[in-house]
Amino acid sequence: MDQPPSHALHDVARRLRLGALLAAAAFALLALGWQAVRADGAPASPAASAPLDEAQLQRAQTLFRDTCASCHGPTGGGAGMPGLGLPPLDASSPTWQKSDVELILTIRNGAGVMPGVGRSWTDDEIALVLALIRSWWTPEQQAQHATLSGTAP
Repeated sequence: MDQPPSHALHDVARRLRLGALLAAAAFALLALGWQAVRADGAPASPAASAPLDEAQLQRAQTLFRDTCASCHGPTGGGAGMPGLGLPPLDASSPTWQKSDVELILTIRNGAGVMPGVGRSWTDDEIALVLALIRSWWTPEQQAQHATLSGTAP
C-alpha cells in the first residue's frame, strides 16, 4: 500500500489539531457566556438588525473584495477558488449557524486553508464585514443567528 508523503500527513494532522483547538476555544468561550468585545468594552460586532449606512457598506464591500472575494466570490457565493472546499458565506451555506464569536475568531485567526486577517483589520472592520455577510442571509437565518449569538432582541 502506498503511503502518502510525510509532509502531507503532517499538514493534515496540523489542520485537524488547529480545527479542534479553535472549536474547543469557541465552545469554551460560549459555555462561559463570553461575548466578543472590543478593547473599549463595546460589542465587537453590530447587532444583527443594525443596517450598515452607505459609508459602512462601501468600506465593508471594499474589505471583502480586496481580501475575501478571491476565494469566497464577490457576493459570498463561494465561486472564487474552485477545489479548495471553502464554504460559501451567503444563504446557501450553514455559515449563519456559527455564532458571532466563532465567525470573528475565524476571520481574525483563519481556519483550515483560510488565512486570518490577524491584526491587519481592526475590530470595527471585522464587524463591518460580518454585518455585510449577515446581509446575504435570509431574515430567518439572520434571526436564528442572532439567537445563537445572543444578540436577538
